[in-house]
Amino acid sequence: MFKNARVYIQTLGCPKNEVDSEIIRGSLESEGFRICSDPEEADIVIVNSCGFIQEAKEESIQTTLLLAAMKNENKSRKLILYGCLGQRYRRELKKLLPEVDAIFGVEEIDSLVNYCGNEKTIEPEGDRSFAPRYVEYSQRKIATDRPHAYLKISEGCDNHCSYCAIPGIRGPLRSRLIENVIKEAQTLVDSGVKEIILIAQDTTSYGVDIHGSSELVRLLREISRIENLGWIRILYAQPRGVDEKLIREISENEKVCNYIDLPLQHTSDAILRRMNRKVTKKQICDLIERVRIAVPGVALRTTLIVGFPGETEADFQELLDFAQEVCFDQLGAFAYSREEGTKAYGLSNQVPAKIKQERLDLLMSLQSDIIFRANEKRVGEEFEVLVEGREAALDSRWVCRSEHQAPEIDNCFLTTGLNLKAGDFVRVKVVGQEVYDLVAELKEPKRSGNLTSRALRTSG
Repeated sequence: MFKNARVYIQTLGCPKNEVDSEIIRGSLESEGFRICSDPEEADIVIVNSCGFIQEAKEESIQTTLLLAAMKNENKSRKLILYGCLGQRYRRELKKLLPEVDAIFGVEEIDSLVNYCGNEKTIEPEGDRSFAPRYVEYSQRKIATDRPHAYLKISEGCDNHCSYCAIPGIRGPLRSRLIENVIKEAQTLVDSGVKEIILIAQDTTSYGVDIHGSSELVRLLREISRIENLGWIRILYAQPRGVDEKLIREISENEKVCNYIDLPLQHTSDAILRRMNRKVTKKQICDLIERVRIAVPGVALRTTLIVGFPGETEADFQELLDFAQEVCFDQLGAFAYSREEGTKAYGLSNQVPAKIKQERLDLLMSLQSDIIFRANEKRVGEEFEVLVEGREAALDSRWVCRSEHQAPEIDNCFLTTGLNLKAGDFVRVKVVGQEVYDLVAELKEPKRSGNLTSRALRTSG
């Protein structure tokens, strides 16, 4: 291979993979490679894979096979598999995907870049131990002009939930030094980013491995001092890590969104114990009550798992009743995926696939009704929103988000307006809804600068 070669990067999976792809992009560009948007034009194709659950693994393999078919048209084209799938199944994939020229696991970005520049570079073999500390990369290049950016604050996880393969894929918790996180946050804002979204396997555990206790609140305060930054959003906040100190910071810090992502997974105490979640239903209910009292107007998002081994009809009904009672502003769910290497893999009373799908459909149907009713009540209300860009299906409309909506996973606002651009903060009035999304009209001219105070961000 050679410098100045064209590289196409296909990213699958979660925002953490997205950050890794941006690091790969920046590292390659710094070495003289050119990034292209069409795989047919590329000399090198990189698939950044996901290996979390069965559905994600299948998508990664099918995508790789689809891109491998293009090698028939260009025999010199190189195909590289990177990321979680390669980390988890390196040996198996070498046999399953002979079309792939090289496989790299997580934390092997430097090896990948070296391979692109010199294919004689030795490709890693076998299992790989994880670095004892967070591996920092200085070269990151955001691929789009969107106004938000994900900021990874740690790698790995020490929670060891019985269903989760992440500790085996990403390793133990390793937090970034706070000065490195602040430096990257400043760089992102200097490049035009208006919203920083903190991500990790468990954001509430940030700093525990270094200081013995969470440093998330300190990090929020430091980032909020950055000028020209509008919002800070927290994703992946484990419920047992959300303490009074964090709740107070969310309530009082003007730049921290009134939004908490709480991946609860379940509410039956029997299932929570089998999941090794280290939290009870009562603790979950008490937490939600405390958050809603301390942070008026807060948006709560959660993720739930249905069909975990041993989940009875009574357990599922308890989960369904809980979702109906709490009325989450945003909710995602998936059917339990039996993953090798996890403690839950060998559990008895595995739930049949048909029943898992039926339960998933019932839960999501309930959530659809909750969202529809909530959207109806919002008609006539005004919100401060961040303009993301034009709607793909209808170029005359703009996609916007309030502080209560995370990008890509939540619903959004759709509005029309002249002379808008991504990164503008504007005020809109809700006039209707389309499926999950809210239709709104522009109320005030665009503002590319600071937000109004939190008290004025929503009004009836």
